[in-house]
Amino acid sequence: MRSQPIYTTFPVLFVLTACSSGSGSAGRSNAGLSGTWVVIHPVTNKTQLTINVSSAGFSVSTPDGERTGLILNSNGATYESRSARGELVTGISARVGGTASSYGAIPFSLSGAWSFVNPNKATDTPVAASINADAWSIGEVGSSARRSWSAARNSSATSMFGDLGGTWSVKQNNIDCVVTLADSNVRIVCADGRKSIEEFNATFDATSGIASGRAGDEEFVARRQ
Repeated sequence: MRSQPIYTTFPVLFVLTACSSGSGSAGRSNAGLSGTWVVIHPVTNKTQLTINVSSAGFSVSTPDGERTGLILNSNGATYESRSARGELVTGISARVGGTASSYGAIPFSLSGAWSFVNPNKATDTPVAASINADAWSIGEVGSSARRSWSAARNSSATSMFGDLGGTWSVKQNNIDCVVTLADSNVRIVCADGRKSIEEFNATFDATSGIASGRAGDEEFVARRQ
């Protein structure tokens, strides 16, 4: 898999931090996801993903060397995505404003208006994002813009993800998904307009710090180290 473009940063966070969690519940301190999480195949016991989460941001890496990360700072964030072949995409961003939101077990907030650029490659298409507790939009901007991603919350629910709890409609180009965040559960169903093409379900045990579920046809287990 090649390195991830900047516009996928927030969808990766939205889904993979959900996969990696396993502590916290509604009302718990929003330090609940902090730490290093390992996603393991329950049959082969092989590591599939390693996810690091802290108040400064997150990173996701695979055993073959792929890595995506976002590190927050006072002015915005820095982004890095590296493929298994060593291809590197970097980015810097600026964030403006943002409504105060609590993301529950996620130990940082991404609320605000964002702009991403790659300082090392002027030909990369800039990306803009707007994020709050009820709606997210991320997309390329300018004459060469081709890709976009958006999410809108249809209803609210009590969730370990705080203000993000509820049912969301998510769209990326021709793919439509319904994401449900309720209590310590996550469910994602995606379709291409004709049939269901992907489904993700996870249940979290706050006491043992273990998450388990199914992504498509594959089962997974995630544990905090």
